[in-house]
Amino acid sequence: MCLLVKTRFELAGKDETLCRRAHSHLKNTEQLFTRLLDQARDNGELAAGTDTRVLARHLQIQLMGLRSYKACNGDTATIESAIDHLFTGHI
Repeated sequence: MCLLVKTRFELAGKDETLCRRAHSHLKNTEQLFTRLLDQARDNGELAAGTDTRVLARHLQIQLMGLRSYKACNGDTATIESAIDHLFTGHI
């Protein structure tokens, strides 16, 4: 995911074909997250009213940021706490 984001930013205005491909892969990842979160909601692992599209988008945004944070800091406990916080209210 990190490589796709970097590709998207670094090639904007330079190679639109690769930019579109990177964007497409990021969109596909978000759709996969949505399907998996739908399954979790259907299995009772998430609250019944959870908007899985919004949660999938939020998850993808957080994962992008968490990867950057871990690369700079490496504090596993903080990362785990952030992941727990991400799902607070949805379980």
